[in-house]
Order: sequence, then structure tokens, then C-alpha cells
Amino acid sequence: MSMMQRIKRLYWLHLSKPRESRALYRTAHKLRAKRIVEFGITDPDRSLRLVKLAVEACSPGQQVCYTALDLFDARSEKRSPLTIKQAHQHFGSSGAKVQLVPGPLPEGLARTANTLLGSDLIIFAEDVVPANDGRFWFYLPRLLHPESCVLRAHRAGVDQECRFAEITHAEVERRASIGLPRRVA
Repeated sequence: MSMMQRIKRLYWLHLSKPRESRALYRTAHKLRAKRIVEFGITDPDRSLRLVKLAVEACSPGQQVCYTALDLFDARSEKRSPLTIKQAHQHFGSSGAKVQLVPGPLPEGLARTANTLLGSDLIIFAEDVVPANDGRFWFYLPRLLHPESCVLRAHRAGVDQECRFAEITHAEVERRASIGLPRRVA
């Protein structure tokens, strides 16, 4: 790794703006995340930096896989527009294998859950966590392994900054068990 790449990495891990993104970058770097899944792209530039940091942290010969599930073309008016074509163009220079899954999250996760096994880092945008959708939470535990980290963005503090909180594996399992389909005798 060149000196310039090291300086850039140190900048993103410790001095980048917005400040709250640093925790996300540090987590991906610490985990040496090779499989990243993001539910809802809030900031495409932040996501691209995250993927590039993961690519740099991996050993030569290892491939980083980044999957984003988002509404893309069907986004609401309050979210910044991002078409799937723009997203493909944006992530094309990341150096990772990128998979973009358009559509509602539960349906997208149901379609791709078996291809996302063993994900290292799972990120939820602040407005996309399906609280009581049993179909969604039923599939999520498949993605996890013992070292997986699940982060959820939320607004906190007086200034309403976006921060990341961890969702424990026990919480994921609890929500998944609530959404399990009941068998009829």
C-alpha cells in the first residue's frame, strides 16, 4: 500500500466529515469486511468510500462483495433521487463485486437471502428498518455468522446527527422468531 493510500485511509477513519460516518468506516476496517449488505442507500458517496476502504483492507486475491437493497427509481420525494443506472455508474469504480437489488426490502431480501450468506457487515438506513415485518426478519438471520455486525442509523442528540447503533444477534433472532410462520396441525 502506498503512502498516499495510507494517509487517505487514516483521514477517512479518523478525520472525515460527517463525523458519524467514521464509526461505520472503522467497523468495516476492523472487521476486514468482505461481504457488505446495505438496506437503503442514504449517501452514495459514503457507501462508495466504505466499499473502497473494505477493498483496501482485504488481502490481495480476496474480493469484496457489496449488495445494496433500495427502492432506487421508486424512491419517495423526501429522499434524494438515485436511479439504479446512476448507482451502477457510481459504484463501478469501487473495485468490488457490486449487486444492486431494486424494490421493497422484504421482497428483495427474500429473493437474495441465499446469496448473502456469511455477510460481515449489515447496515440499515435510518428510515428503512421494518419494525414488525415478519417476512423480512425471517430471512435476516441467514445472513449472519458469529462475527457479523448489524448497524442501524438513527437520529440522536440535540443536533439530530445521524449515528449508528448496533443491533445484537439476539435482537435479530428475537424479531425473526416473532415473524415465524405458524404451522397448522
